[in-house]
Amino acid sequence: MVGLQEKSRPTRITERGQARRPTIQQFCLIFQHSEVLPNSPSSRPNSILAIRSINLALWLRNCPCRSMKQTTLLLGFLTLLLPASALAGGLTRARPISGEALAFARYIASIHERDPFTESGPVAVVIEASLPGQHSRLMAIRQTSDSESIAYQVLQSDGDPAVTEALIAPYLKAQEQVQDLPLSSVLITPANYQFRYLGEVATEGAPAYAFRIVPKKKHDGLIRGELWIDSITGVAVLQAGRLVKTSSPVIRRIELVRDTKLVQGHACARITRVAIETRRSGRGYLTMTEYSPAPGDGGDAAGAGAPGVQAGAVVGQ
Repeated sequence: MVGLQEKSRPTRITERGQARRPTIQQFCLIFQHSEVLPNSPSSRPNSILAIRSINLALWLRNCPCRSMKQTTLLLGFLTLLLPASALAGGLTRARPISGEALAFARYIASIHERDPFTESGPVAVVIEASLPGQHSRLMAIRQTSDSESIAYQVLQSDGDPAVTEALIAPYLKAQEQVQDLPLSSVLITPANYQFRYLGEVATEGAPAYAFRIVPKKKHDGLIRGELWIDSITGVAVLQAGRLVKTSSPVIRRIELVRDTKLVQGHACARITRVAIETRRSGRGYLTMTEYSPAPGDGGDAAGAGAPGVQAGAVVGQ
């Protein structure tokens, strides 16, 4: 009898398994239910989630296999954690990186490279400033020493010295104060700013991607406005807005538009147009044009000349 029981027992288990044990096809029906769903896109993900939850509960109730119950419960729980959009649309391939995202990544990489206007040797500078009925013009060579202090070699100064004293000197002094701040605290990066993509804009060269930038903190050197990024190189070709704070005792408010010109992907010139609200002389306007050394010039493009003049000592030259 013992031998007969050992032979017949596997047969009964096999027959029971064929009759009641869940198959893989039945298991997959939990996540492929074909019931009619509402037409509303907003209600469709919720309906799918509800249907799959009900099917999962019914399956666990009727399934006689304990191991299959455990597997179903685990997979079902993981499925319920999927976002509603994934439940509605199913698993899809990863989307390709957008043009603006790729350009932004290149921009983040570019700002950590050597700045062609402050760290690549002497830079030729032309500054024009005006107050109502007054005008001044200054030509100089700007050099940055090993200690990162800025000095100007004045080549020519024309116009009314009062404008130089009221606009040019305070602006250069404010720039010098920003240069003394830690670089990481003034860079236009996600650490210091909130970014919102605005769209694609046309420029003289390749199209650019525009972003709204809002500083996370209010301190010197940060600007609230827009940033345009070249779609090919990722270089910032335009910054526009107002400084959220200035520590200058002379300047009340600064608004600027900084336009960078590219030649074969390299920044060769930068034009900064500034509207300055002074505390004593009212509103004035300043334009600074900077010419960076060409790649490979080794800092000799701007030349050398008279002894350096500190930014604060430009007045009276």
